[in-house]
Amino acid sequence: MAGFLGTLFMGNVGLRLLLPPKSAYNKMASEFGANAKKIGQIGTQEQKKTSKFQLEGSKSSLLKSRLLFNRAAQDSSSDSIRNLQKELQQLDIITQGAVSRLDKTLGKGALNRKKSVFGGKDLSDMQELLEGVEGIAGVQSPDEYVDQFAQKIESMTTGVLNAFNNSITTSVTALTTLGFQVQMAARSLISYENELVNANSIFQVSNDELYSISNEVVDVGLQYALTYDNMSQALYQFASAGLDASESQQILADVMKLSMAVQGDSETLGKLLIQTIKGFGMEFSDSAKLVDQFALAINESLLEYQDLASAVKFAMPFFVSTNQGVEQLLGGLAVLTDRALEAGIAGRGLRQALAELAESLGDNTRKFQEMGINITDASGNLLQMTDIAAEFARHFGEAANDTELLTTLISDLNVRGATAFVHLVQNSEEFAEVTEKLANAQGDATRMADKQMESLSNQIVVTKNAMMAAFLYGEVQEDGTMGINSFHEALLDLVKTFRSRFVVELDDGSFALTEFGFQLRDIATRFVVQLNEVIAQLLDFIVSLSTSGFDLVKMLDILFFPLKVVVDLMSLLPESTRGTAMEFLLLSRMVGRTGAMYILFGQAVANFTARLADGNVELEKTYNLIVAIAGLVLTGASLIPAFKVGRALYKAGGSLSGLADVGTGTKVLAGASAITGFPGATLGLGMTATGLAGYSGAGEDTGGGAGLDYEQYLSDINTVNTMTSPTTLNVQTANFRTDNLDETFYSSQYTT
Repeated sequence: MAGFLGTLFMGNVGLRLLLPPKSAYNKMASEFGANAKKIGQIGTQEQKKTSKFQLEGSKSSLLKSRLLFNRAAQDSSSDSIRNLQKELQQLDIITQGAVSRLDKTLGKGALNRKKSVFGGKDLSDMQELLEGVEGIAGVQSPDEYVDQFAQKIESMTTGVLNAFNNSITTSVTALTTLGFQVQMAARSLISYENELVNANSIFQVSNDELYSISNEVVDVGLQYALTYDNMSQALYQFASAGLDASESQQILADVMKLSMAVQGDSETLGKLLIQTIKGFGMEFSDSAKLVDQFALAINESLLEYQDLASAVKFAMPFFVSTNQGVEQLLGGLAVLTDRALEAGIAGRGLRQALAELAESLGDNTRKFQEMGINITDASGNLLQMTDIAAEFARHFGEAANDTELLTTLISDLNVRGATAFVHLVQNSEEFAEVTEKLANAQGDATRMADKQMESLSNQIVVTKNAMMAAFLYGEVQEDGTMGINSFHEALLDLVKTFRSRFVVELDDGSFALTEFGFQLRDIATRFVVQLNEVIAQLLDFIVSLSTSGFDLVKMLDILFFPLKVVVDLMSLLPESTRGTAMEFLLLSRMVGRTGAMYILFGQAVANFTARLADGNVELEKTYNLIVAIAGLVLTGASLIPAFKVGRALYKAGGSLSGLADVGTGTKVLAGASAITGFPGATLGLGMTATGLAGYSGAGEDTGGGAGLDYEQYLSDINTVNTMTSPTTLNVQTANFRTDNLDETFYSSQYTT
C-alpha cells in the first residue's frame, strides 16, 4: 500500500516537473481566446466585404442587363438578345445561381437557351426573367434612376432655395432690429446736436471748443442721471443769458449737480443760478459754492426750487443794495417757508422789511429807534439781517411773542414787512444757525447728488446715457482739433447723398433739379393731371344724370325706401303695443321666439294680477296662486289623454289592439298633443312658474318704471332757481398765493 501511494506521489511530482505551471495555461487560454476573436472579426469583415462586393456587382450587372434589354428592344437583333443572355448568365454567377433558380421557377428556360438566332419570343422571356430578378433585388430601372436623380436634384434645389430664403429672412430681421436701434441713436444725436448748434449760434466758437464742451456734457451724463436733451437745452439757456462758452462750461456741471441733488428741472435751476450770480455781482467761479447753498436751503427746509426763483426775484435787489449776503436771503426764506409762508410772499415780505429798515436810516421817527434798537454798524451801514433780528430779540426778550412786537413792527415795517420780519425776530437763533450753515456750505450738493445716484432708477438712466455716449462723444480730427465723430459724419454724408439726388449746386452757387428730381416732379404732376381728369369726368357724369332726367333727390328717396317701409310698419302699431313689440324683438334675438313669448306671457300675467290687486299684497298673492293652480290643471288636462293611450298600449303589450278601449276623442287629443309637442303642458308649466314667482314677489317693486323721475328733476330745478340768484357769489373759504388782494382779483379777471 505504501509502495502504491509512493508511486502516485512520485508520479504527481514528475508531472509537475514535466508540465508547465497553471499561470502559463491561463495565459495560453487567454491568448487563444483573443486570437479566436480576431479570427472571427476578420471573417465577419471579409464576409461583409464579399456581400458588399456581390451587392455592388449584382446592381451593376442588373443595370447593364436593363440597358442591353433596352437596346435589344429597339433593334430586335439576335446579337443584342444574345448579349442580354450572356449578361444574365454573368449575373447568375454573381448571385450564386439565383437567376437560374428563378428561371426554373418561371418555367421559361431563357437563361441557358441555345439558338443560332434569337427572336421576339426569346426577348419576351428574357424580359420577364429580368423583371423578376429586379423585383426580387429591388433594383430600379434606368428610367427610375433618372427620375430619382431628378427628384434629388429638385429636392436639393428646393433645400437651397429654402435655406436662401431663411437666410434672407434672418438677415432682414436682424438688419431691421439693428436699423431700429441705429434710428433711435440717430434721433437722440440729432436732438442733442440741434441744441448744441443753437447754443453755438450765440457762442460763435470753433468746433474744437464746442465739442470740448459737448464732451464735458457727456461726462456729466455718466456721473448723474440727467438726460442729454435737458443738459443740451441748459447749455442753450446759458448762451441766451449772455454767458460765453467758457463761462457756460464753468457752471454746467454745477447746475447738473444741483438738479440731481434737489431732483429739479435743470433749466429752471440754471436760470436761477445765473440770475443770482449776476444779481449779487459774483464770479462764475463761485457757482460751486452757490450750488451748495441752494442745495442746503432747498433740501433742509420747506423751500421748493420752483418757488425759490420767484422769491429771489422780489427780494434780491434790496438785499444787494443793503449789502446783505446771499446766505442771508436763503436763510430768511428757509425760516419763513418753514412757518407756512409761501416763498413768493416771504420774498416780498423780506423786500418790504429791508426797504423800511433802509428808509429809517435817514430819520429817527421809528418806534424801534425810540426804543434804542440799533440796526447799523459803526460806519452807518445796515447790519446783516441775522444781527438785526437778534438785536430786536434781545430788546424785546420774552415779549417777542407778544402783540407789542407785532404792533411795533407793523407801524415801522408795514403789514407785509412785519409779517416776514416778526418770524425772523421770534426765531432769531434758528435764523442765525441756518445762515451760518449756508455760509459754510461746502460739498453739500455733491453729497446729496451722490446719495440720489444710489437708486436703481438713476443707475438705469446713467446706463442709458453710457449707451448713448458712444454716439455723442466728439473725436479728434486729422488736424488735431476736436470735432464730430464717425457716426455723426456718416449721418451727415447720408443726408448729403440723399439731398444730392434731388438738387445739384451749379458753378455760380445756384441750385437746379437733378434728372431724378425732375422725373419725380413730372410723375407727381402727371398724377395730379390724371386725377383732375377722372374727377372732371365723374362730375360731368353726375351733372349728366340731372340733365338726362335722373333726379338726384329721387335717388335719395330710393335709398331711403327700405328704411321708410320699416318705419311705416312700426308706426302702424298702436302706441300701447310698441314697447311690447320692441321687447319681443330684442328677446327673440337672445332666447328665441318661443322663449320670448313665454317671458312676455309671464310678464303679462304678473302685471295683470298686480293691476287686479291694486296694491293689496294678499289679494295679489291669491291671484298668483290661482294662476299657478290653473297652470297645474292645464298641464294635467294636456297630459291625461296621452297617459290613457300609453296605459292602454302597455296593457296590450304594445299592440295597437289595446286602443280599442280608448275613446276617439281621447286618442285625437293625445295624438294632437304628441305631434305639436304638448303645448298645453308647456303653457301650464309656464303659468305655474309665473304664478309661483308672482306669489313669492308680491308687493315688491319690480323696477319696471323709469330709472329717472323727470318731474322730480324739474321740481329740483325750480327749487334751486327760487333759492339762489345768478348774480350772487357765496364764498366760504378763499386761499390766495399773495396777500395783495387787488392784484389777485385783477389776475383772476373776475367781473360781475
